[in-house]
Amino acid sequence: MRILRKIMWFLVITMVSLGIGYYYGSQSQIGSESSKTTQPVSNKTTEDTKSLKTSEEINEEAKSTPPDQSEAELEIIESEIHRLVNEEREAQGVPSLAINPQLVKASRKRSEEIVTDFSHERQGISSFSIFKEPEYEYIYQAVGENIVMATYQGSPKEMGAYFFKLWKESPGHYKNMISPNFNEVGTGIYKQDGILYGTQLFGTPRN
Repeated sequence: MRILRKIMWFLVITMVSLGIGYYYGSQSQIGSESSKTTQPVSNKTTEDTKSLKTSEEINEEAKSTPPDQSEAELEIIESEIHRLVNEEREAQGVPSLAINPQLVKASRKRSEEIVTDFSHERQGISSFSIFKEPEYEYIYQAVGENIVMATYQGSPKEMGAYFFKLWKESPGHYKNMISPNFNEVGTGIYKQDGILYGTQLFGTPRN
């Protein structure tokens, strides 16, 4: 099984590096965070992946890319995705999603995490476990997650539109985007080695 996963990961990296690959997954959960009867529903379209970088490589990337410019580009992508999602919800007669700073923070963290494990899990458990950490705490009634990765090509706005298109054309992701069960959202984008990793976390806080 490990050999198979290594082969799959090699194919993922090869395809993405050639600019011909994109990958995504979705999951959602309705009900109390502590509920034992409600299980996350997953629709994963890729295998889990593993890829670690040395601190020297990370430092070299930090030197070659101005942090403020890179951060500004990623925020443009995030904003464009949010705009298009709300535009689609309005077209479907569903209330717009408000941006929740906590969900944004958690989404950015999740996008960084899926670089080394492209799945809806964190250390073998649900990715929603991130909300139990003090820094990302979010007590929810309903929550959902969309993830995606693709080669960075074109402008930030074009990439935002591209990610939205990929999610819209996938039933599981689209269901999360237009679900009336959610009223808040956070979108986070992370960039590494010319590849963009994106996460959308949808939620409705528990009263």
